[in-house]
Order: sequence, then structure tokens, then C-alpha cells
Amino acid sequence: MQSGWADAAAKAGCRFTALTSGALFTGPWMFHTEDSHCYCDSPEAANLRTMEEAIQSACPAATIIRTHVFGWTPDELPAQSIDMVIDKLEAGEPFAGNSFASPILAEQLAEILVRIDQVGLTGLYHIGSAERCNPQQFAAHVAREFGLDSPEVEPVGIITYRPSDYGQGETSLHCSKLRKLLGIGFPLVSDGIRLLALKREKQSLTYPGYFSSKAA
Repeated sequence: MQSGWADAAAKAGCRFTALTSGALFTGPWMFHTEDSHCYCDSPEAANLRTMEEAIQSACPAATIIRTHVFGWTPDELPAQSIDMVIDKLEAGEPFAGNSFASPILAEQLAEILVRIDQVGLTGLYHIGSAERCNPQQFAAHVAREFGLDSPEVEPVGIITYRPSDYGQGETSLHCSKLRKLLGIGFPLVSDGIRLLALKREKQSLTYPGYFSSKAA
């Protein structure tokens, strides 16, 4: 599907930007660069690599962005992202501690994408937060900003094997390539969660009762 759009964009001579995922990586390396080959062996990760190659083949001038994005789940879709984290916190459920990523708020990602479009960059780039965290740490940030009880932190112990399941290893993204080209800094994970919480509070004041029956 993406390669079809890329082919159409190439024929029309217009810009094409595709979003893919840093979850195609795994450990042992932390903060993978764009030329890292420490790929996850899962079918999902292989499909992402195939998609990226197809897009680059169909539209050599395409912009491909690997990222880990979070935000509210659109209406009428199953709960995920921040919604799911809040649901699990309220239910007192545990969070995994052995996988790491560099998630960035959707709004912050969009601002960087606009900058990329303005300067006309093409090629493969990583966009993520300036820090890595596991699901336990991410949930702790969410709990603090949304006034919920922090999750119980369970020791991970020593990992003696290389995780092979999709998104279950070390998927953090190194963003120095884009940071240097655009001359910008990248936000912390906590910055994005705090911004999300502040906006929810503002919306709650503007529309009383809007969030009373759902997490977001």
C-alpha cells in the first residue's frame, strides 16, 4: 500500500513521507542510528524493512521516518497508547520492564515533520525522544502527570538472551543525524506526557464532564 502511494508520488513529482517504526530493531545496541543493522528477527520487523525498501525503490526522493509515537487513541478505535496505559494504571496492572524505546508525542513529531518538509529533506531519518525508557518507566511518568498511583516496579534481572519478538528488545532511536541537519533539540519523554496532561486539563475546564466517562 505504502509503495503504491510512493510510486504515485514519484510519477506526480510531489513529496512523499512514510512513517515506519523503530520496533524493527533489537538489542544489544542502544539508540540505533539510521545505518544500524541490528534488526529484530520477527515477521513484523521483516515486513517493515520490506516496506521501507519498496518505498525507496518506488520513490527514491521519499522521506522515511522511523519513530515511536504516543498520544490519545482516535475515537471508535480500540484503546491503545496513553489510553491503555491509564487503564492499566487504574486497574493496578503490571508493566513490562525489559524492552526500551524512545517514544515521542504525536504533536511533537508533527512539528518536526513540518520542519523536514520546509527544508525539503529526503531519505531515512529517526525521530524520537531524547531519552530511552521501558514500559514501567513510561507508566511512572504517566502516573505522575495524571495523578495516578505509580506502577509497582519489578526488577528485570540479568537478561541472558537477545529478545526476538517484535518490539520487545532495545528499539531506542538515535536522532543526531536529524538534530544536526535541522539545528533542533529533541524533547524528553516526560515533556510530551506533561504537555498531554496539561492539554487534557485545559480541555476538561473548557468542556466539563467530557472526560468523565473515558480515559481520554
